[in-house]
Amino acid sequence: MYQIRHDILCGEFEAGQKLILHELKERYQVGGTPLREAMVQLSWQKYVTMKPQKGFWVAKVSLDELRGILKT
Repeated sequence: MYQIRHDILCGEFEAGQKLILHELKERYQVGGTPLREAMVQLSWQKYVTMKPQKGFWVAKVSLDELRGILKT
């Protein structure tokens, strides 16, 4: 989860970009269950938007939200 969050914050994925699970499994060398768990946690932390039965997208961030993330 930490590497995915890092990559989101560093711009490896664009805001609004759909995250394809099988591509992420290959990229991060993880299984499906831990990856889905990480994606759910990232959605709770608002880095990712989850749409049930549709998938995950990189969350769009306002300037104020970005400032808050950077302070953290």
